[in-house]
Amino acid sequence: MNTTELVKRFILPAFDPDMVMEQHKTDDISKRFRLHSCTKYQELEMPGPAAEGRLWVALQAMVHCYHYHPEKGSKCGMQIWKKGQFIFCPSSLLENEARSTYISPLEHGPILSIGYPDLRDLMGRHHQVDTAIRSFALKQEHYYRKKSQLLNACPLERVRQFRVQNQAFINCSTQEVQAMHVNMSLRSYINQVNKLK
Repeated sequence: MNTTELVKRFILPAFDPDMVMEQHKTDDISKRFRLHSCTKYQELEMPGPAAEGRLWVALQAMVHCYHYHPEKGSKCGMQIWKKGQFIFCPSSLLENEARSTYISPLEHGPILSIGYPDLRDLMGRHHQVDTAIRSFALKQEHYYRKKSQLLNACPLERVRQFRVQNQAFINCSTQEVQAMHVNMSLRSYINQVNKLK
């Protein structure tokens, strides 16, 4: 499939299913997306200015983001996305704040992207796009609240809940990557996993 066909199949229905029938809107949106072929653990995005940020949609891969603690010398997992979900930093896209995370796929596969400047322009031109993006941003806030609650649990319960809630992620990531998403060292994480057996 070419980029336009992929946008019609994966992007437009998330904005508004009726948009697929409106050729001028389809053309306006499709021409701004790029199709990439990503490899496992490739850094799609690094910290930097909001203007260089992109919205990503992995068509066949799970993706995660993390930030790096220079003083601790460790990575801290921030969010996990399933294939087909919209991946972006709401504060960068909507508030123009600098990006502070790394975004990386956990599997090989095609991925669509659009730059924040183009996406902001589309949000201003098409109310369906604006409504959908703001809805996705609210879902991310909800995700972060749930994640904060998880990180406040005792280590064993934290690992147990995380593994139950993220089985697909567990199946495609290393224990090192899993550990960063529960804010633990690899050794501590493995110890807790062994207690669950």
